[in-house]
Amino acid sequence: GFAGRMGFRAGLAIPFRPWDFTWGKPHDIWEVPLVMMDVTAREYMGLTPDEAIARSHQVFATLSRVGGAAAVLWHNSSLNEIDWKGWRPTYDSWLDCATDCGAWGATLTDIVEEWKRHIGAL
Repeated sequence: GFAGRMGFRAGLAIPFRPWDFTWGKPHDIWEVPLVMMDVTAREYMGLTPDEAIARSHQVFATLSRVGGAAAVLWHNSSLNEIDWKGWRPTYDSWLDCATDCGAWGATLTDIVEEWKRHIGAL
């Protein structure tokens, strides 16, 4: 996503190869869309923990509905209760919601390899 908002920056909820405009073909790298980040919710969007939870449920529901794949970033420093007081339940909720929506945690390499297997089966 964008630093300033949650969601699907490239309009995709799947791993993709970014386009190389110089060579007119996809790059040799894969990108897994980053759709949510702790700092985006609190700092850029100014959400409360409860608002961040509600917004994350919308994103996870979309991913589940379309069978998508995405990355979610929660910095370990954001678990610091001094600077991020009251945000730990948001982290827990993001994990719970992801699990409830059928998400699985994996390395980016594993996600891309699984996606390659999926599109190869189409």
